Amino acid sequence: MGLVGSIRNALRRTSNALGKSIAKDKIVIEELERTLIEADFGVQITMDIIETVKKSPDKKTAIEEIKKYLLEILELPEKSEITETKPYVVMFVGVNGVGKTTAIAKMANMELEKDKNVSLVAGDTFRAAAIEQLTIWSERLKIPIFKGEYGADPASIAYKAISESKGEDRVILIDTAGRLHTNKNLMGEMEKIVRVARKIDERYPNETFIVLDASIGQNNIKQAKQFMEYAPLTGIVLTKLDGTAKGGSIFPIIRDLRIPVKYIGTGEGLEDISQFNGEEFLNNLFPD
Repeated sequence: MGLVGSIRNALRRTSNALGKSIAKDKIVIEELERTLIEADFGVQITMDIIETVKKSPDKKTAIEEIKKYLLEILELPEKSEITETKPYVVMFVGVNGVGKTTAIAKMANMELEKDKNVSLVAGDTFRAAAIEQLTIWSERLKIPIFKGEYGADPASIAYKAISESKGEDRVILIDTAGRLHTNKNLMGEMEKIVRVARKIDERYPNETFIVLDASIGQNNIKQAKQFMEYAPLTGIVLTKLDGTAKGGSIFPIIRDLRIPVKYIGTGEGLEDISQFNGEEFLNNLFPD
């Protein structure tokens, strides 16, 4: 299917709803407003889009102006380049049930396809099943995994993985325990992983991705804001986009958090992950 086809397929429910409502009369404008709210664009963005449609002379112009407005939200100001280190360390955080471990496996597979050396770190030691799941992925992908016993200190495991790979051209992907954003003790454990990794190099982790479930829409914002207090979030991995009609939630999430979406999950297979591209996303979201 390819990446473009995967994104289009993942956004089909939202795109179809928008396609039925984008036109230029009062009844359809009301339908568009309802569709945007249901797709979780949020009230303010919805009202901005409605005003854009009302001011546009025709449907084509309206869609062009909507895309322009939304692209401005997606294109955050450029930040300083992520510093390259050897190894390159990426930590993944998020609440239970968002598809974090599967997202890590997809990312590992993507790096392998670039001929990168990849290691996994089973930092979710609070669930024996989580260690087992990541171990299965490591065996399937034929890559090393660093892990400990159930209840082991995840920061120690991460430290060992990074220190033993020092100087290697390798990508290390660290899983962490899925935790409620309100659980300060577990959030503190996540903070400890960052603190311990920085004993090796203050630039670690190079990136910290929060994994968010697209199907819960704007509820992700509160979760992410809590995680930002404990970890230096650099990007979002948005999962389960294929099973939701809330494809619009990406816009208020980026606008409110000021964190870019780096990858989107478009299905359940290892290949079903795409590097996020704002223009491509909009072209698949809004039908011509």
